Amino acid sequence: MYAKTRPETEFADLPDVKKNRKAFLEHFGQLGIEEVIEAEDSREQYREGLERLRVKAFEAHKSKGKIKLFIYVYYSGHGIMYGGATML
Repeated sequence: MYAKTRPETEFADLPDVKKNRKAFLEHFGQLGIEEVIEAEDSREQYREGLERLRVKAFEAHKSKGKIKLFIYVYYSGHGIMYGGATML
């Protein structure tokens, strides 16, 4: 989440967020991870990602072990400050 998309927040953007995202995507590629589902500042993207994951998990289950599924969840953020309280 970037502060520019949520002006009511009291935190500024973290300059390293974009650099860290790029580094993680490169690292995932080096590990041979073929698909990365991202949800950036959007509950809808998060829901869509979970639906894609649900479909893949069902396919893996139906394959009876022929399809292997590796799920890695990574959250990067510092939360949001509203009225002096930090929320994640």
